[in-house]
Amino acid sequence: METPDMNDLHRRVAELIDVPADEFGPDENLIECGLQSLQMIRFATDLRRGGVPVVFADLAATPTVRDWHRLIVERAASASVASGEETHTDEVSHDDAPFELATMQHAYWIGRRSDQPLGGVAAHLYAEFDSPTAGAAIDEDLLRAAVEALVHRHSMLRAVFDDDGSQHVPPEPRAEVYSVVDLRESSPDEVAAALGRMRDVRTHQVMPADEGKVADITLTLLPGGRHRLHVDIDMLAADALSYRTLLADLAAFYRGTGDALAPIDYSYRRYLADKPRRVEASVDRDCRWWSEHLDDLPDPPRLPLIPEHERVDPHRTVRCEHWIDADAKQRLIDRARRAGVTPAVVLAAVFAHVVGSWSTDREFLLNVPLFDREPTHPDVELLSGDFSSSIMLPVDAGHESFADLALDIQRRLHRYAAHASYPGLDVLRDLGRHRGGQLLAPVVYTSGLDLGELFADDVLAAFGDPVWIVSQGPQVVLDAQVVELRGGLLTNWDVREHAFPPGMIDAMFMRHRDLVDRLISADDEWYRPLEAPAPARQTAVRTAIGEPAADAVRCIHDGFFVHAASTPEAIAVVDETGRARSYGGVAADALTVAGGLAAEGVSAGDVVAIDLPKGADQIVAVLAILAAGAAYLPVGADQPPARVERMHAIAAPTLTVTPQSLARLRGARALAAPVPTDVSATAYVMFTSGSTGEPKGVDVPHAAVANTLRAMNDHFDVGPDDRSIALSALEFDLSVQETLGLFAVGGSVVAVDEDTRRDGVAAARLVREHGVTQLYCVPSVLDVLVTGGEQVPGWARTVATVILGGDRVLPALIERVHAVAPSARIAGLGGATETAIHHTLCEVDPQRPDPTWQCVPFGKPLPGVLARVVNDRGQDCPDWVAGELWIGGAGLADGYRADPARTAERFVEHDGERWYRTGDMTRYRPDGTIEFLGRRDDQVKIRGFRVELGEIENALRADEAVTDAIAAVHDGVLVAAVSAPDPDTDGDRIRDRLADRLPSYMIPSAVHVFGGFEQTSNGKIARAAILREIAVAATSTGSAAPTTPLERTLAALFGDVIGRDRVGADDDFFDIGGDSVLATRLAGLIGQTLQTSSLTVADLFAARTPRSLARRLESRAADIERIDAVAQVFVEVLDLSDGELDELAASESAEPNGGVR
Repeated sequence: METPDMNDLHRRVAELIDVPADEFGPDENLIECGLQSLQMIRFATDLRRGGVPVVFADLAATPTVRDWHRLIVERAASASVASGEETHTDEVSHDDAPFELATMQHAYWIGRRSDQPLGGVAAHLYAEFDSPTAGAAIDEDLLRAAVEALVHRHSMLRAVFDDDGSQHVPPEPRAEVYSVVDLRESSPDEVAAALGRMRDVRTHQVMPADEGKVADITLTLLPGGRHRLHVDIDMLAADALSYRTLLADLAAFYRGTGDALAPIDYSYRRYLADKPRRVEASVDRDCRWWSEHLDDLPDPPRLPLIPEHERVDPHRTVRCEHWIDADAKQRLIDRARRAGVTPAVVLAAVFAHVVGSWSTDREFLLNVPLFDREPTHPDVELLSGDFSSSIMLPVDAGHESFADLALDIQRRLHRYAAHASYPGLDVLRDLGRHRGGQLLAPVVYTSGLDLGELFADDVLAAFGDPVWIVSQGPQVVLDAQVVELRGGLLTNWDVREHAFPPGMIDAMFMRHRDLVDRLISADDEWYRPLEAPAPARQTAVRTAIGEPAADAVRCIHDGFFVHAASTPEAIAVVDETGRARSYGGVAADALTVAGGLAAEGVSAGDVVAIDLPKGADQIVAVLAILAAGAAYLPVGADQPPARVERMHAIAAPTLTVTPQSLARLRGARALAAPVPTDVSATAYVMFTSGSTGEPKGVDVPHAAVANTLRAMNDHFDVGPDDRSIALSALEFDLSVQETLGLFAVGGSVVAVDEDTRRDGVAAARLVREHGVTQLYCVPSVLDVLVTGGEQVPGWARTVATVILGGDRVLPALIERVHAVAPSARIAGLGGATETAIHHTLCEVDPQRPDPTWQCVPFGKPLPGVLARVVNDRGQDCPDWVAGELWIGGAGLADGYRADPARTAERFVEHDGERWYRTGDMTRYRPDGTIEFLGRRDDQVKIRGFRVELGEIENALRADEAVTDAIAAVHDGVLVAAVSAPDPDTDGDRIRDRLADRLPSYMIPSAVHVFGGFEQTSNGKIARAAILREIAVAATSTGSAAPTTPLERTLAALFGDVIGRDRVGADDDFFDIGGDSVLATRLAGLIGQTLQTSSLTVADLFAARTPRSLARRLESRAADIERIDAVAQVFVEVLDLSDGELDELAASESAEPNGGVR
């Protein structure tokens, strides 16, 4: 081609951006002058049409006239395509012959299937137009003729999409496109109802494309000479640009100017045949580039979606929209130029910021469609068809200011668009194969800026005002589009309504609208820090929940000694022998031991260890140590010596109370009264397990614990008539609640020995015998108690309060407790040793349980306690979004004893407040309830996917056969264990049922069934022991080899398509690298090899392994004997050696007619 000189190029660019040439120089940044992304795409297309191999990213990299001129000169000189060479097919192809689907068409076709994730939906665009005034109704006969002319002009409106994944275009339409609905005699209510039904049906319809129905144009005649025109086009036949073309052509035919339309001497079929020859080299190059960068790509946005099987209507789509007028649009364009970004990038950045605010991760993959028709023929712009592609754009939403975010997205867009000749859907499939599981990119951003008005003026003049516009797409939950409409800009979000929790999309779109409006209003909005993710309305709800801490907090043992002085005869403890001991008696015993401690050198601030058997003596020792002004350190009798040694080394106890030393201390002279102790002093040091294996000693002050005990007693009206049973181990802080919590209000405690604590029947008898009103325990201990109570009639008749903490509380346990104690108040609590036993409380109404609960939530903060759910940047998460729970306020421990580094890591300052990072992954519900999701430590990477083990465990617990579950990764393999009371429970069937709740990469390789889970001494599930038990069985043994000739044939064909030498009989096609495109190829290959039409792509989705596919064929194919015979021949050939194959080939080539027999 003849390259333009600098001045000519300057003039052409001025026309492109609609800015006078004398207002910008050859070295000015054209983006700052108003150049937009789609303008660059069009300009690059024009250059390629002229023989200059330039792509969008080349222009975007150096957007100045001078750099473009240099680029064009260099590329034109080295262009291998001779000037004037035709790149399109000269021969006339018959469009009624089958041809393959384009990449995006194939995704749409597969997504129509209801067995696909987020499937069962057609990709289509539907709009309604109303007559602007009475008496301006459309002429139905003229419109019918216009529709017929449109279908004749655009062959893809006659396209038929076949079950084998191909398409063909018959010369005449197979389905009716146009219809008329007459409501002119209907009442207003009847009209409204009918129009509502029509809108709902067409918004969600899946037209029978296999019957040639890809367009639905309906005219509804209304009273008063009005009309509504309904236009629904399936995107199998027309992308968004084609939709505009179709409506413009329809308007021309209707207005009688259709003869002036340029004839179309080309077809979509020929385009798909011509395009590969033009882009083959760039596709290969870009494929290699993407393959080298797969490890750099993040996951799609992890939005808080409702599992698909739980959605009321998984297909229902609603639209949110925000229109800004022409003046606001121009202000946005001007400010974008000053910031050095295009308006399309600005709106993409707004969307990315909002999605990032509601996503668990700051980095995510955004699906960005592109509209770029290769210039294979002069008429290509006139065609209707799917010419769209996409790029998978990695986004980092964690920027300080909006300008920084927009500039970064623009840089990324230019970088990744440089490799857009390899389609984004292929990148996504490659990424899924790379990670070993199907991957979706369900959040989409589409820019229609620079494409012109969505509806041309002639369209609006002919058909009226658009009153409804919506699109649907398979495997998409959130599809954002920006288009030009009525001189301004319209942002649409098409949303799968029931994929999201209630109110979430409204909050997200409100944030979107607000940010766009603020960016329009002032330049400084672009550079100030971006708003925190959680909307102010939501944080206000959380703040309003908080109650102040109790006044006049005292030491946790003070209440006991106050009551010992005022009511010394009241019962304080019923010991393990059944003997009742009074407050006065226990106080005298404790003060005597305290005197002995003092005599042996214990002073205020010291630590004294307790190594006593479970029972009343432990309680006396606790009271004695606290009365001596010291802190107690509980040491469990079952602790291994090495761990006890580390605990002593860290806590440095002055002495240890053992059975022998306790007897000696009881011979000392008693203290007259407890040593005065400040509430800021440490009350106890309790050890928890550390992630590094090193135990952590938590220093917990009196004030923090006293706040918890006061809050719990106040909430449940605990008083002197109440009695608890001490089922918790002393080294578990729930023991503080069940002893000192009762003593604070003058109540009493039933002490038990270790054997009784673990014996549900014996414990239930004690509850009944002593009239226990308060049960404080972990769920597994309560489960044992309730089970044992089945042999003790009426054991729970006096129980008034049941407090559960320390582990997940399942709704089924609540039901069991309610059945035996129907009047009891039941609550689950969130807590940690570092937050003084409990920090949140959720009281449950057993008669009206929340059906959405997998387990009882943590609930709402106790009085004096503050809570935040934060992302990885320390920002408050919006409702429903998972983040780490931070606890502040009155209930915090001082830190980890002798470990300042770990203390600084876990106890942090934020906004002048001290917070403890719990490591619990939680989320807020709109009412301020905090819901537990799992541990931050339980986030693992499985085949490149970030996975929450808690989500897998919740999905397992949702199975009716399962009472509890554990998930873990062993040697890189995801495994699970479930507790199931039925001995016949089948782990494989439980695993199979997970497919309804989880994506394939989150399904464990094996589910091991236990009758019940082993427990730790604290009554928690012994995860480590259970995982050790299943570790041996977790080793993958591989899939069994195929046995029958048909299984072997199918396994070989699986391997041919995927590129694997060996495929097992039970290997899932989609788990070993298959995808929807390869499934289509495999179905065709099986049909050709076995000479059968009894199998379709649908069968591959239903029967995904060689064995199950063979069974499916055997049960359905009428000619199965012939198929088996063909398979037998196939495997005989498979079994031949290379030498035998060479001999066979040589003998066949020597046969007459080339070996054809």
